[in-house]
Amino acid sequence: MIVRRRNIIHKGALYGYISKWISNSLIDGEYIDKFEKAFAGFANISEGVATSCGIHALSIILEFFIKDRKNDEIYVPAYTAKVIKDFLDLNNYRYKLIDIDPERGTMDARDFEQKITSNGRIALITHLFGNVCSHEVINLAKKNGLIVVEDCAHAHGASVGTLGDAAFYSFDHCKLINTFTGGILLSENMELIKFAKMDLAGRSKPGKIKLLIKIFSGLLENLIFGKYLLPFSFWILRHEKYLRKLKSSINFIRRDNLKTFHRFTNFQACIGLKQLEKLDRTNTSRYSKYKRLLNHFNENVKFLKKTNGDVIYYMIVLSKHAPNLKKDLADRGIDSGIGESIMYPLAKKSLKQYPGTLLAINNYVQIPIHSKVKDSDIEIIAQIINSSSGQIPDKKGKVV
Repeated sequence: MIVRRRNIIHKGALYGYISKWISNSLIDGEYIDKFEKAFAGFANISEGVATSCGIHALSIILEFFIKDRKNDEIYVPAYTAKVIKDFLDLNNYRYKLIDIDPERGTMDARDFEQKITSNGRIALITHLFGNVCSHEVINLAKKNGLIVVEDCAHAHGASVGTLGDAAFYSFDHCKLINTFTGGILLSENMELIKFAKMDLAGRSKPGKIKLLIKIFSGLLENLIFGKYLLPFSFWILRHEKYLRKLKSSINFIRRDNLKTFHRFTNFQACIGLKQLEKLDRTNTSRYSKYKRLLNHFNENVKFLKKTNGDVIYYMIVLSKHAPNLKKDLADRGIDSGIGESIMYPLAKKSLKQYPGTLLAINNYVQIPIHSKVKDSDIEIIAQIINSSSGQIPDKKGKVV
């Protein structure tokens, strides 16, 4: 069984939790400040403020910059994490959807330029799958006087975080740094940093039991999709309906709601520091697996382009027969995602207006590329994909 994404769990996480509980340093302690400074330094920026999750960081940024929720427009990619849409809707923010570049998965410059209005306030650019958003998009935003906010949830270690006015990262269970939910806000704007620290000071401390549940939920997911429960893993892999329900239930257990945010804890900061020290090695390992996979592909297999500054968070193949490819992979015990199960189409009711997003829904296939993927697995994955008909879209967004 090869899962398409795997929770990265620090080996000493459970022991660290117990020891810090005993020493009464589970919630408050010196590691929070150390982690904030270390991560900001890693991203080559002056200040960072750790938050309970990436959305919490985004909420602070929007609260600081948005003055008129009814009129100020936020430009958001039409293909991104569903939690972004849920948060914006819940808090009555006005936003406009921008199509994605089908060859990169990031915001499309041409569609963006056509949709900018005098009400524009913020460009929320997402470095999707570890692909850095184009400088053309960023320059367009700056040219039109927009505040650039970077969503770096998929881009730990990429050349990002300093491209705009503020950035936020997520340290959720499947991220390259996993602190059992958590996030960080980065900015050179000292007024924003001060505002963020005031927000955190007014937040309640998370419960110790809730934190423990988050740890066990990550361990549980790895167990369910691990070698000890293979018969169940193979069964649920072939039943997409139940697979989605299972993952949704696990996410519900470990994630906070979008109204109640807590403080980032000393325990989370401690394990975050340990993973930050290994991040370059983690990214190098993933890139090595990515290159080996490419070397096994035949010339007909097409995939999202990578450029300098990107990292390998997700590996996306483009296939004209994505559901069939997913089934072929599942028959060999390989979990993969297609279209809507990878990211969410925010423009779900009007997809024809967003050809790049429509192509992503119909033709993107997410391939496993994490630390547990072995060379022999890569050969099997490549064999299955080579026998399929992965094709890249033409300029009109059609797969040929």
